Formats: sequence, structure tokens, C-alpha cells
Amino acid sequence: MIADITKDYAILTVVVHRDSAERVIRISKKCGVTGFTIHYASGFSSNPVLRALSLSDVSLEMVIMLAEKSIVLSAMRELDQAFKFHKLHHGYAFCIPVSSITGIKSCEGFCNATSKGDTIMKYRAIYTIVDRGNAENVIEAAKKAGAKGGTVIQGRGSGIHESEVLFSIAIEPEKEIILVLCPDKDASAIVESIRRDLDIDSPGRGIIFVQEVERAIGMSGLEETPLS
Repeated sequence: MIADITKDYAILTVVVHRDSAERVIRISKKCGVTGFTIHYASGFSSNPVLRALSLSDVSLEMVIMLAEKSIVLSAMRELDQAFKFHKLHHGYAFCIPVSSITGIKSCEGFCNATSKGDTIMKYRAIYTIVDRGNAENVIEAAKKAGAKGGTVIQGRGSGIHESEVLFSIAIEPEKEIILVLCPDKDASAIVESIRRDLDIDSPGRGIIFVQEVERAIGMSGLEETPLS
């Protein structure tokens, strides 16, 4: 079955405090979202005192969902009202357009994910995959180039042969994925800073990939876009 190319689909990513994922799912289901993936994550405090006391980790959950864009925007509005993302440390959400879908029969095929008129992607989601223990180095490198912080995504697997999958990339237990959300104008400098400080070009040092973000809410230092 081929998707109606007049429809837009998007991936909605929501980052909230630990044990809040089920509430995210309940609210999103009421808006029409039917499928979800939950990942454990953590955030790092920029407070040097907390870091020295080993209290800088913030336990988070990341909920990823795929739906038609109209449903995604409705879910973002409802989640923003429920979690008050505009307040500091209340979490954040962002959506990424999807160009094609495979594996979901109800919407399989190519989608109409091209920009319309004056729609401009204002943000970028930068994902860095490195060996476990290097997450804070990635975040510090990103901050030097203007990033406000980062979120570390952890796989649920505990054994050496277990892994979690994010965007078709396996998160092995000995690896970490760091997400940095930033304005488009800062993305190149942040990527270059991480690349240089973590020596990403050397074999086995890591991978960086960047995705366009259409809308974002709840990120300190990022301009919010109207959810229309």
C-alpha cells in the first residue's frame, strides 16, 4: 500500500523526567498517535559544584512517535499544556519531517515532506555516537561552540550482546548517543567542535549525524515556533 503523497508525516521526540513517559503516551494517544518507542536518557548540569559531587546526572525518558503531521502538532500542543515545556527543566519536544516510511502498512511509501512556501528549518538535531564515558566530553565540546547542553540516550540492554535501536542505529551497551538541539546557524560550529575535540575522524572514535528539525518547544535559548 502506497501512502497518499499529499499527507505529511513527522517524528515527534519528547524528552521528560523519568517515570513521565507513560503520561506522554496517554496524552498522545488521545491525539491519535498509535505507536511509541521509549528510551532512557540523562542530562548534564552545567553547575560545577553538582558535577564535583556527582549529582549532575538528571534521569530522563525519551519518547519517539511517528504520525501524520497534523496529529503530531496536536500532540505537541497538548503535551506543552500538560508539561509546561516553556518553563525551565520541564522537558522539551521537537518534530522532524519524514520523507518515506517502510514497515508500517497503513502509511508505507513516500511522503510529502518538502518545505512549503516560506517554511524554513530553523533548528538542527545533532546526534553523536561515542564510546561510553565520553558523553560529557561531547557536551562540553558542543557548549564551547554555543550549545546550551545535551541529552544522553541510553540503551535498555544490560548485557554485552544486547542493544537498543534509535533511527535504525544500534545503541550498544558500551556506546552512548548524545543529542544536541540547536539553531541552524550554530550547527556547523557545534559539529566541528565535537569533531575536533573528540577526534571523530580517527577510526573507531565515533559518528556524527545531523537531522533537520521543523519545530521545537521547551529548549532554553531556542526561539519557539508557533504550533499552527
